[in-house]
Amino acid sequence: MNKPKIFVLLSRIPFPLEKGDKLRAYNQLKVLSEKFSISLFALTEEKIHIDAQKELLSFCDEFNYVKINPLRKYFSIFKAFFTKLPFQVAYYYSPKIKKEIDRTLKSSKADLAYVQLVRMSKYVENIDIIKLIDFQDALSVNMSRRAEKETFLKKMFFNIESRRMEKYEDKINEIFDASSIISHNDKDLMKLQNPQKLSIVPNGVDFDFYQKKEIEKRFSVVFIGNMGYAPNIDASKFLVEEIMPFVWAKLPNANVALAGASPANSVKNLASEKVLITGWVDDIREYYLSSEVFVAPLRMGSGMQNKLLEAIALQVPCVSTSLAADPIGLVDKKHLLIANRAEEIANSIIEMLENKTLANDLSNSALSFLQERYSWKGQTEKLVKIMNDLLSK
Repeated sequence: MNKPKIFVLLSRIPFPLEKGDKLRAYNQLKVLSEKFSISLFALTEEKIHIDAQKELLSFCDEFNYVKINPLRKYFSIFKAFFTKLPFQVAYYYSPKIKKEIDRTLKSSKADLAYVQLVRMSKYVENIDIIKLIDFQDALSVNMSRRAEKETFLKKMFFNIESRRMEKYEDKINEIFDASSIISHNDKDLMKLQNPQKLSIVPNGVDFDFYQKKEIEKRFSVVFIGNMGYAPNIDASKFLVEEIMPFVWAKLPNANVALAGASPANSVKNLASEKVLITGWVDDIREYYLSSEVFVAPLRMGSGMQNKLLEAIALQVPCVSTSLAADPIGLVDKKHLLIANRAEEIANSIIEMLENKTLANDLSNSALSFLQERYSWKGQTEKLVKIMNDLLSK
């Protein structure tokens, strides 16, 4: 019996895995390929990685991609000022790409279209096919939180985007047959007419890849993420400029690693004798494992933080804000230490560094919690069920 076929539409090629949406798509696709034939179509702003095609075709039956025209995308944002379309949707939309997607979707003879992120939904919103949208997180709320941290003009921009996105998320939820999101927290933040259409499909962890091993501890504290992403930029500055001075007052030899691709200039400027900025690294596990404490000092953003899942899987003791810990279901003083103000976070870091028994007990408890709830296969089976239910109607 032939497998049902799904057409998967992404805003980025899911390889290499340096961004959260890529990681989610890649791991979901691997599990989905066991039950479905997959036609993958992705946009890209960059030159395709030399190994991407081979890697993705190892579990996708078809893989097509198209490059976004850099001039057109900014022109599209300018035009969006005179419409009600969210800027992020306009940024990724092109009539030329729409024709290519229509052609590829038709030739694929897919039974269902699975679209990751609301930014891509306009491409298929009027196509007669069963449609499932993965919102991933409450983007409208993410934009509102970002506006709170910005200066006047950017604040206006992100407030406008938040209001537009809130209405657009509801519109897409109505048009699509079903929708998914990463956490209960994000679902509760979404303002939808029909929230019953929205299912929770969390991220997972590749426990085979993220296995603890003993290596030399070179860093007191590490924060990991794409360092060109606004919430991670803010978190990095918060850590170095506001949190670590309290730590250094008590532990003057403590040092920090900020590890991840594409560091913004404002992140690079944080470098010092006590602060290492790595840029892209081939194996991010090295920086988790060579650090005594992982800190997730996030103050804006939404969704589930893969970096925190990975740190826990590697049994690195963690300190986190509630923004990062709550969507995963982590409990303060049971799985990690949760704090939100700079001095409180610093005190938690100091406690983890000085009390190794506490640090080990919390990291072991957190790993057990994760293993029970967060395998990629187990989480993606929820997505498989949604698709099978849609196809059986």
